[in-house]
Amino acid sequence: VHILKIDSTGWYNGINTGITPYETPKQILVYPNPVKNEVKFVLGLYSDLVLNIYNSTGHLVINRKLPHTKTINIAHLPKGLYIYILKDNNNFFEKGKLIKQ
Repeated sequence: VHILKIDSTGWYNGINTGITPYETPKQILVYPNPVKNEVKFVLGLYSDLVLNIYNSTGHLVINRKLPHTKTINIAHLPKGLYIYILKDNNNFFEKGKLIKQ
């Protein structure tokens, strides 16, 4: 069991609950959401991920390698709903939604 406390900058830290041995959190944070110009991908223990962002019609609009935590500028994209997919070569896969204001 992990309890996450996230401050206004997106910093997070796992807290030992005493129920299970503490491990460094593996969570990936994506913030802020909704997004105006820049979105930050905090990769936790993950590295060397590929980021794909798709618009609401399924077209790939951003494809980037993320070797570590990174801020992505999406100011050039129109307002709307986007889907992001993070993956690696070891079958890791995570997806989520971004709202561009």
